[in-house]
Amino acid sequence: MKYEDFIERMLQEVKKRVESDVSITLHTATKNNGAIRKGFVFEKHKNHTAPIIYLDEFYESYQHGREVEELAGIMCMLYKKAIYEIKPDFERVIDYEEMKDRIVYQLINAEKNKDLLAEIPYKKFHDLAIVFYLLLEKSGDETATMLIKDELLQRWGVSEQEVYENAVHNTPVLFPMEINPLTDSMYVLTNDIIHTGASVILYDDTLKRAADVIKTNFYLIPSSIHEWILVPDDGVMTRSHLEGMVDEVNADMIPDTEILGDCVYYYSIKEGRLIV
Repeated sequence: MKYEDFIERMLQEVKKRVESDVSITLHTATKNNGAIRKGFVFEKHKNHTAPIIYLDEFYESYQHGREVEELAGIMCMLYKKAIYEIKPDFERVIDYEEMKDRIVYQLINAEKNKDLLAEIPYKKFHDLAIVFYLLLEKSGDETATMLIKDELLQRWGVSEQEVYENAVHNTPVLFPMEINPLTDSMYVLTNDIIHTGASVILYDDTLKRAADVIKTNFYLIPSSIHEWILVPDDGVMTRSHLEGMVDEVNADMIPDTEILGDCVYYYSIKEGRLIV
């Protein structure tokens, strides 16, 4: 069964399994780096929350032999979980005073996300962009987040700069930086849950702390939106060689939605700054 036929069949089966006051519509979303995903939006009358459940994984399961009816049942269970367990309270979300301590930031590729950046607050960071999220839930390594768009900023009545300042304060507290050895000569720089951890290079003391560990100048390779690989400048690797490696890895090994960038950065201990 082709993907479009699968979607139509799933829609029919899911509609049989939900309450009569729940409408289900197909939604096409542009995710990080321009990746396109399709999912069902579940809208319940008089409920501000409208969960979206994406179809990619369901279609993959169908291709591996699972029946549409079974998959529709699983989707309906996920919908009920979203409604009753992790749904964001709309009134809380639009209350800036309650939400300001939950504002965090993330780094994404600026060029690949230029359409998205047209409708959200952001700040440029070299070839990347700093974007903002609400951290709705954090339990162990699991998080539930909500992208902050211009519309929410207008409801809050606050400036982009104020949101940025909150994120600068909150993110290092909620997602502490970690640096761990990868090999004898390479290190992984990320956060405590290894998720959207590339943003740790924005923390005030991250690069100095990394230099204290590595003991020399180093290159920063954008491994993914989740982490950086730090390579000591010991004369073995050149920036051009590392950039070639990044191009190959991005093309062959990193999912499109997790690519951060292709620019290798450099940290100078003497200058105490990042060099692009």
